[in-house]
Amino acid sequence: MLEENRDYGTVIIGAGHSGLSLAWELKQRGERAVIFERDSAMHAWKDLRWDNFTLVTPNWMCRLPGYSYQGELPHGFMNREEVYSWLQAYVQLVDAEIHESVEVQSVSRTEVGLSLQTSQGTVRARAVIVATGGTFQLPRFPASAELLPHTIQRLHSLDYRNAAQLAEGAVLVVGSAQSGAQIAEDLMLEGREVHLAVGDAVRTSRFYRGRDVMDWLDLLGRAGMLSGGPLGRQELATSPYVTGRDGGRDINLYKFAEQGMRLYGRLDRVTANTIHFAPTLNRSLRKAEAFNNGFKDMVDTLITAQGLELPDESREAASAELVEPEVLDLDASGVRSVIWATGLRADYSWLSSEVLDGNGHVVHQEGVTVVPGLYYYRASGLLGADAKWFDPTPIDAGQLADHVLRDAAGVQAG
Repeated sequence: MLEENRDYGTVIIGAGHSGLSLAWELKQRGERAVIFERDSAMHAWKDLRWDNFTLVTPNWMCRLPGYSYQGELPHGFMNREEVYSWLQAYVQLVDAEIHESVEVQSVSRTEVGLSLQTSQGTVRARAVIVATGGTFQLPRFPASAELLPHTIQRLHSLDYRNAAQLAEGAVLVVGSAQSGAQIAEDLMLEGREVHLAVGDAVRTSRFYRGRDVMDWLDLLGRAGMLSGGPLGRQELATSPYVTGRDGGRDINLYKFAEQGMRLYGRLDRVTANTIHFAPTLNRSLRKAEAFNNGFKDMVDTLITAQGLELPDESREAASAELVEPEVLDLDASGVRSVIWATGLRADYSWLSSEVLDGNGHVVHQEGVTVVPGLYYYRASGLLGADAKWFDPTPIDAGQLADHVLRDAAGVQAG
């Protein structure tokens, strides 16, 4: 239990990999932060992933401050349990004071610092760093989700674990980004009939010219070939879909269609027992293939520029256009479940409006907000500080830790 009215010094909200990363940086500078966690440390990596989840980045890319993957499969892909175990070891390494089952309900400025209203009472702090998971916290549903018949089982991809939790029958997955595409494959491999509403996500081949896509992205980034481009994420709403399952392979929706998956364009509306789709399927598939070929062009350019001796690889022939169904009759098709893989949204409603923009996101400059003593931090996945190709607006944990301590020293000197 928290000690009512105690001054906890530097408080980090969130005991995920972001919060622990910043705690590590502060610890190296002599500051022992205290972490408040609504659930349990690193729980999202175990509790909010499906059973067959794997990372899409190879293990060698898993790097947090003071900690990196040292296992026997650097080019493998950790599954859910392995990721959770790896992160629990980081919790032990950082060795921060963590208070679990503590929900922070508000943070306000006082004359002597910051006051935190929590589920275990009110406490004080000199500095507070919000590290609760970036923009990914609550499920996002389209308005049409409420119009589905009550006989249809509905859940968000965040709540999907395996095919056995779904009602027997066919499944509609709405959304084809990382989670949607992988869940659709998971269901198909379990023998379910799958219908997939395809969005605007793009794809890359898992391997090209003898190397993994992430190896190439790392090399392209270091060569300065990604800055300002779509592979640098500025023009992409989500990461290109690919999978690390079974040692890593492509996700190719054309191949899924050949294997019996039913593909549709973007979901347009729901009327009674019928789902209506926009005629966007072939356009989306062409866009995904064009992106993949553009990525390969960049790799070819890099190989030539650096004189790398690697095997040539032919490109896949363009696939024929697919039939675009305009409607899906839920009764006639036997669809009994719908999985909404439609993204996540931020929830910072517990913070003062003065640090939020019109979309409810925290406004900051490299982690520093307009409220003295209040900061914001999110890590770039598990990829460490060097993966700027993944995150075009990274926050440097070390620099933020320095800023927190400089501000604290200034307050004490004043």
